[in-house]
Amino acid sequence: MRKTIIILLCALSLHLSAQRVNLHYNNTPISAILKQLNSEQHNYAINFIYNDLEDFHVTTDIKNKTIPDAIRQMIGFYPIKMTTMDENILLVECIQKAALHYKGRIIDEHGQSLEFANITLLSPTDSTIIGNGVSNEDGYFVIPCESQKVIARISYVGYKTIKRTFTNPNMGLTKLEPSQMMVKGVVVKGHLITRSAEGLTVNIEKSPLANIGYASDVLKHLPLVTLKNDVYGVLGKGTPLIYINNRLVYDNTELKQLNSSEIKNVKVIINPGAEYDATVNSVIRISTIKAKGDGLSGIVDGNLSAERVLSHQAGGTLNYRKNGLDIFGSARYYRNMLSANQTMDSHNGDWENSDKLKLKGRNLTLLTTLGTNYQWNSRSSVGLRYQYTDTPSNNFNCFDDLEGQHLGIVTNRASSQDYRQRTSKRHYVNAYLDYGVNDDSYLKLDMDYLNGNSNDKQDYNISLSNLSSHNNAKNKLYAGRLIFVSPLLGGNVKTGMEASYTNNNNNYKVVDGATVQNDLHSTTNKANQQLYAGFLEYNKSWNEHWSANIGLRYEYTNFNYYVDAIKSPEASQSYGGFFPSGSIAYNIGNVDISLAYRYTTQRPSYFQLRNAVAINSPYSYEGGNPELQPSKTNMLTLTLAWKDLQFVSTYATIKDGISFIYDHYETNDSIAFFQTRNMDRRYMNFSANYSPTLFKIWKPELQVNFTKPFVSYNGQRYNKPNWYFEMDNLLKLSTSFNVGCEIDYTTAGHTDNGVMYYYANSYAELYCIKTFLNNRLRFNLSVTNIFNTSREKWQINTNGVISNKWNDNDKRTFKLTVTYRFNESKSKYKGTASTDELKRL
Repeated sequence: MRKTIIILLCALSLHLSAQRVNLHYNNTPISAILKQLNSEQHNYAINFIYNDLEDFHVTTDIKNKTIPDAIRQMIGFYPIKMTTMDENILLVECIQKAALHYKGRIIDEHGQSLEFANITLLSPTDSTIIGNGVSNEDGYFVIPCESQKVIARISYVGYKTIKRTFTNPNMGLTKLEPSQMMVKGVVVKGHLITRSAEGLTVNIEKSPLANIGYASDVLKHLPLVTLKNDVYGVLGKGTPLIYINNRLVYDNTELKQLNSSEIKNVKVIINPGAEYDATVNSVIRISTIKAKGDGLSGIVDGNLSAERVLSHQAGGTLNYRKNGLDIFGSARYYRNMLSANQTMDSHNGDWENSDKLKLKGRNLTLLTTLGTNYQWNSRSSVGLRYQYTDTPSNNFNCFDDLEGQHLGIVTNRASSQDYRQRTSKRHYVNAYLDYGVNDDSYLKLDMDYLNGNSNDKQDYNISLSNLSSHNNAKNKLYAGRLIFVSPLLGGNVKTGMEASYTNNNNNYKVVDGATVQNDLHSTTNKANQQLYAGFLEYNKSWNEHWSANIGLRYEYTNFNYYVDAIKSPEASQSYGGFFPSGSIAYNIGNVDISLAYRYTTQRPSYFQLRNAVAINSPYSYEGGNPELQPSKTNMLTLTLAWKDLQFVSTYATIKDGISFIYDHYETNDSIAFFQTRNMDRRYMNFSANYSPTLFKIWKPELQVNFTKPFVSYNGQRYNKPNWYFEMDNLLKLSTSFNVGCEIDYTTAGHTDNGVMYYYANSYAELYCIKTFLNNRLRFNLSVTNIFNTSREKWQINTNGVISNKWNDNDKRTFKLTVTYRFNESKSKYKGTASTDELKRL
């Protein structure tokens, strides 16, 4: 006899609220899941016949679902239905009653599960259909059938259809082989972009962007994301924090380690909650493809970039998995070369000077990573990750033909050479613990340690005179963060705390024997900071249309700054404050509307706070500002989306904003001094993005952005608005060949972050991607700045000093990237940086 039929009946449910659950199951019987759900919650009574459902297995992730919606997701394509009675009694039953359940698993030629394979059972006598089913995420299927003997027809797009006769309902493992005649032009229609009150999520896996190169290439093709001068931005929201699998990216070169084929999706958050540091206005979160299978996997790649000079990089990663244990490592090098021309001229009272410069640079960076993590169930894991970054050589040479005038008369004409060298080392350790308390609640602990140092040398020569200076910087960081998430009143509450200690030391020395007349002097400065924070965030959805999020964060900072071992009362401060945030969103059909508010701060970087001064020419110095104060921002954001069209509007007021300015050097009016200072400002921003799919193979994206700043400094206004237009086209010519083109144009105007006036600029890029060996080998060839029109050109006019800069560093460039990957298991490492102090360092 089989197991006794068990009917689970509960009396009255105690609550009618829609409790939401977060669950993960791996090849688990639906009967066992229903039994668990019934015992661990009291909102619904779940009735079912155990024996009818025990053969139906599920592999799935359920996120923020009500109990009925969670059951519907588990049912999927199975012949099972759920009926609701008396609002809180759920009846789950198999709608095809049969004595036998034909079951098995479908895999591809690499042993990977095939989801959505079609299985049809035919009668051996007349080939009529007597049953059918579809495989789930794990390749598993179950088909009720009365016949003792069946013919199974198994098919999957791109693979050979097979027919086999079975007399045993346990059909076992079936491997499909690729078809010799591939079907062309088949497109699976889905949602490439999904939206929420936080922002939008772009699905990368199985999209053309999966073969575009590295994560750095993927980001610049996303809605609302821009890349200018190697800095990523979110329209209207400034520079974002970037995470890879919950781990903060503190150096954007990490984005060139992650291959685009490893990315599952990217979330662009334009309304971050209280969980994030009070300095954050936008976040980009990259999630990689879910790990499958044990054994050794890896990826190797290389990149050549040819402009005036040749740059190259290469690296590889390996991951070994056995059951829940991962051991992984990577090694990479970057050899970046620079050759550029630049002109600068400035007007400083009665003084005028011009510089014609040739810039040359040569950089070598080595990066290695080692780590391990262990996952003992679907909700709990622990891991440790170590990264070492070494820059043994970073050389920059500037050759300058300069001319100085006073009252229109040439007083100085000379050639100079500026040699700068930098070496640096950095050790970074991240450890984490994810612990699932139950299916609804989890605890996450992250810890960080960073130890780094850098050495900068400058040798400035003009005519027969010289000036040399050294700067040695050391920094340390200790940090930790604890987060707890649990359901509350039909929603979810997230609470946490974090603490960090940062120490930064700079020793600046002007070498004795300088023969260039100067006003520079040796100095040491030290900065240390203790930061403590706590936050509480609550989100809830109701009526299937509305959702809301509200959060409050408190931060206390004790910052001390010392100049030549003497504490600076102006720069040293202790301050604390509350930082509220909240959003409300409405969805109906294809329409999404959200309104969000966030109060943030921006702390100056330790580089901006330095007391050291560097000489650019006899008429131009640049340096830090130890007296910089943190800025405070109130930001309101309205978002409206309809199908493939999205509008975002932002208004922000900033107190003590940090901006670059020019002024007269304190001891010599003939010298212009470039540094950062505080100033109040406001701005408003409107952006629109349209991302349709046309003719099934063309994926265009049109992006328009308008920024209007309101800045006034020393009685002068810097309010000219600017427009930004971008057209990105991606054309899928076949399953293994894609081409694309990007064109953008920016009008002249002031930016939203200061007094700089940027001149008009245009850019165009063309690329093509070809894959071989079932997408394991990929070639990506691109030409950037095709028409050689993109230039850095701006003007600063402050305090009676006018400075103009033109630089052709962004030249026409040819790039070739080759990537090979084997196996598909990826590291499951889930650590995240515990503080944003990493970025500040």
